[in-house]
Amino acid sequence: MTKLTLPLLLITLTACGHRYIKGTRVEDTRENHAVFDVIEDVRAGMEERNGERVLAHVSPQYFEDMGTTEPNDDYGYEQLKSLVSESFGATKEMHVILDVHAITVQDDKAWADVRYASRARIELPSGGTWDTHREFNRIELVRENDKWMIVSGL
Repeated sequence: MTKLTLPLLLITLTACGHRYIKGTRVEDTRENHAVFDVIEDVRAGMEERNGERVLAHVSPQYFEDMGTTEPNDDYGYEQLKSLVSESFGATKEMHVILDVHAITVQDDKAWADVRYASRARIELPSGGTWDTHREFNRIELVRENDKWMIVSGL
């Protein structure tokens, strides 16, 4: 190996490195970043208990089957609006951590695999309590009018 071979090899190997969205292992492309920004704004809206901010990223085509074949637990956009309003009304404090594991963009569809942890102080008629959740979820989005909108997974 000549004196020039090693430096050229190092430059070649490091020049092709991927850049990642800060705090994730998701490649920093324009489309991935656009999807990530939607998810991050939803997270911030949840912490603020701002239903309008959350729902601004949800498509009227939203449908959730809760991962089951039972139709009695399915709901759509109107039910989601009611759930957000009810939940945020009873919630006095909320903390949400999202760990985005992967984002896949294919034409006008995108999927984000997210691990989340939430902790909320809820006021019930019987008194206040803390409610915690940890789960892995897939959020599905579609591009509507050049904007990424969530169609399932919240």
